[in-house]
Formats: sequence, structure tokens, C-alpha cells
Amino acid sequence: MDKFKEKNSRHGPLVDWSEVLNSLARFIQWRRPRLDIEPSDELVQILKKLRPPIVILIMILTTGTIGYMAIDDYEPLDALYMTVITIATVGFGEMGTASSGGRIFTICLIFLGIGAFGYSTGLIISIFSDGVLLKILGERFMIKSIAFMENHFIICGINETAREIVRQFSKKKIPFVVVDDTAEFDRRRGELSIKYYIKGPPFKDDSLKKAHISTARGVITTSQNDNDNFAIVVSVKILLEKLKNPKASIISLARNAENKEKLYKIGASHVITPYIIAGQRALSYAVKPEASYFIDDIVYNTEIDLDIEEMLIDDSLLHLTGKPLLNTDLKDHRIKVIAIKRGKNIDTEITGNTTIKKDDALIVIGRVQNFRGYLKKYKSKQV
Repeated sequence: MDKFKEKNSRHGPLVDWSEVLNSLARFIQWRRPRLDIEPSDELVQILKKLRPPIVILIMILTTGTIGYMAIDDYEPLDALYMTVITIATVGFGEMGTASSGGRIFTICLIFLGIGAFGYSTGLIISIFSDGVLLKILGERFMIKSIAFMENHFIICGINETAREIVRQFSKKKIPFVVVDDTAEFDRRRGELSIKYYIKGPPFKDDSLKKAHISTARGVITTSQNDNDNFAIVVSVKILLEKLKNPKASIISLARNAENKEKLYKIGASHVITPYIIAGQRALSYAVKPEASYFIDDIVYNTEIDLDIEEMLIDDSLLHLTGKPLLNTDLKDHRIKVIAIKRGKNIDTEITGNTTIKKDDALIVIGRVQNFRGYLKKYKSKQV
């Protein structure tokens, strides 16, 4: 037993019980998510359509029960039983011998039951046949599932650029939600196996709230129309301030340098101009091909267990603050710091005596499993 404890303490617990409990709580929704937007009342409006047949059924049951009690002196339970088997037309025997008035009343009750059944059946079929109810229920389930997500990205639109982003995020297991309202979205969603999505205009507040922008790590808009990008960036910027998520980044495409500057002014964190990036990459491959291949392999090749990552010194990594790099436990996990971003400045001339400060962003290189293990170790302690 002591040997087992020693082995367990050396290599960590065999089962991450906190993760198991979180998954279980999520499954049965013990921990109710905080929604950015309440689901629409469309479901209530549809369910209201079921009120008339329910009211009619109650009225028939009440009328039949009172009628049998008054006409044939049935006990209340017997009268209710006779009413149910009559309107259900199941063909069970009568409770004793019915009088002439009782038989006439039964005939009327049968016609009422058939009419009510036909009306109710037609109404229920119409509710389910148009698919609106299933669509609303699916959206409500999706919104609540997304509300459990944290540090995810919201991808606005699903054009060719966005499709590549989805592929890369899926390979690196980065959580994301796609917001799109185009006609071909369902087909593309199936092709890319997108799990979390919202069908709606990406520039509308409701769509972004359904994607749970309050806990998002960033929003990416890749429209080929810069007017769409302007609208999305403005909407996102206002919502992030309103929902108190100022650290989330806003990444946008721009077709030219002029629009790039405008997007920065209205709130974009990073703006990418495809033509400029393509020219720079072409130059890089022409002048420094081997270095370019190396960086591409690190960043994009999932078969290589090596990556460049960014570690933000937040509350979960406060144990690193105030310490020189030489005295941290990063080297024990084979994580190499190659630069530190502090504010808008990036320091690449770092040594073992460089001190880490809160809100620094460490640019590190190392094995993916080492990096994830390190973050999971300290973030789980915070929880």
C-alpha cells in the first residue's frame, strides 16, 4: 500500500477526480451555466397551441363525469371511469345497466370524444411536422452546451479562410463556436464536423451572446467584405465591454491597408491583410526556406510533438511572479522561454535572471504534452 501511495504521489493521481466530477456535473447540469442571453419564448408560443385541446379534454371529462352522476346516479370514480372508456372508445363494459337517458348521453359523449381526438391529433401533427419545435429545442440545447465553454474562440462566418481555421483548431483541440447564417452552412458544418455552432447573423448581438462571448478568448471574423468585418468588430467590441470581458481579442481580415487602420481604430486587436501576408511568406520562403519550413512544422504540423505557445501569467500562474526564470519550475517540465511580451513590448534578450511579472505573456517552446500538463497542474489547483 505504501508503495502504491509513493508511486501515486510521484506520477500524480491515476484518476483526475476533479475532471470526472466536472464532467458529471455538466452532464446532469448540477452546475447550471450562466447564459449571456435567455432562450427565446418561441417554445412557449408553440406550447400555447396545446392549450385548446387540453382545455377541451378537461371540459369533456368534467361534463361526462357530472352527466353520469346526474343521469344514472354513478359514484364519482365510476362516472369518471365511464367517461374515459367512452371518449377513448376502448369498448369496455358498462358499469351496470344504463338508462335510456344514459345511453343517449353516451352517444353524444362518443361524438364529442371523436371530434376532440381528431382536432388534437391534427394540431399535434402540425406542430411536429414543420420541424419548428425540434429546431427550437435543438437551439436551446446548443445554447446551454456552449454556456459551459470557457476560453473558446468565436468564428464569424464559414468561408474558405474560416474553414482552414476550423481545421487547425480541431487538430489542436482548441474549443470554438461557429456563427453563420448562410444557406450552405449546414452542408459545410457536416463536412467539417463542427460540434458547436449558432445559426444566425454574426454581426447581431443575439448571435454573439448565444455563442457565449462573455467567456470567449477571442472572436475571429474572416469575411471577404470589409463592411461585414466593420459591423462585426463594432458589435463585438461593444459586447465585450458590456459583458466585462476586456481581455478577449478581436481578429479580423482586411482587404487593404486603409481598412486595416480603420479596423484597428474601431477596436480590432489584430488585423490580417491576406495579400501582404502572402507576399511576406513568399519572401520568407525565397530568402530563408529552411527556417520557414521549421516554423511551419512547429506551428501547423500536428505530427511533430513540438509547439510555440503563449503562457499568460494570470491568477493560476502567480507562483511564477517575482521569480527569475532560472528559479522557476519551467525547466523541470522542459519548457523553454524564448521571449516575454510585457504590454506592447516584446523582450527577446532574456536571461536566467529575467524576472517574471504578473500579466506577462511568456512565449515558450516545448513539447505539447509538457505545456498542457503544466497548465493543467496549476489551473486545477486554482479550482
